[in-house]
Amino acid sequence: MTMSGDSKRLAKIIDFFPKTRILVVGDVMMDHYVWGNVSRISPEAPVPVVNVTRETVLLGAAANVVNNIRALGGEVGICGVIGHDEAGKQLQHLLHAQEIPTDGLIVEPGRSTTIKTRVIAHHQQVVRVDRETREGISRETHRRIFGHVAERAGNGLDAIVISDYCKGVVTKELVRDIVRLARKRGIIVSVDPKVTHFGIYSGVTVLTPNTKEASLGARVEI
Repeated sequence: MTMSGDSKRLAKIIDFFPKTRILVVGDVMMDHYVWGNVSRISPEAPVPVVNVTRETVLLGAAANVVNNIRALGGEVGICGVIGHDEAGKQLQHLLHAQEIPTDGLIVEPGRSTTIKTRVIAHHQQVVRVDRETREGISRETHRRIFGHVAERAGNGLDAIVISDYCKGVVTKELVRDIVRLARKRGIIVSVDPKVTHFGIYSGVTVLTPNTKEASLGARVEI
């Protein structure tokens, strides 16, 4: 079967991944899935009772981006913030299992590692429980994050991916400092954006919003 022009271009991009050096900066999370069955309604409230059959944990948000780049063969690192908690340790374990370095993960006192727990029964999500800290990072954490970015850039990077989920890591100051550094080094800066932060991405190379985010950000119906 003959490949189309787009297919050839995609194949070329994928083939190039093993030669790329990428750093992902942003909000790291852990996706926790609780699977089960529902056979009755609780007598305490009109809600289903889920009989748990299994649980799974996966890398989420910026950590998932890193995992995907690694799966494509790219040389990738991660830089973000976790809490001094079991979830943070588990997230690091998941990254180590994929041979992804975790020296760019900074433990910030008073912050919890973000966990999204989804309870699923009969292929239907019943409820989602979020455990997170949304406050902006401290000046010290900013200094440590940017220090790691600068060190990685000094050793050679092709691109920096900023993964923004509005959990406090991606700030106007951090984006500004990364953009300045990237321009000096000739590094691409790509942002997976949040609509509420569109105003802080000035100077980046490319934004990758979905259709809804692009429409809201541009205030144009798409």
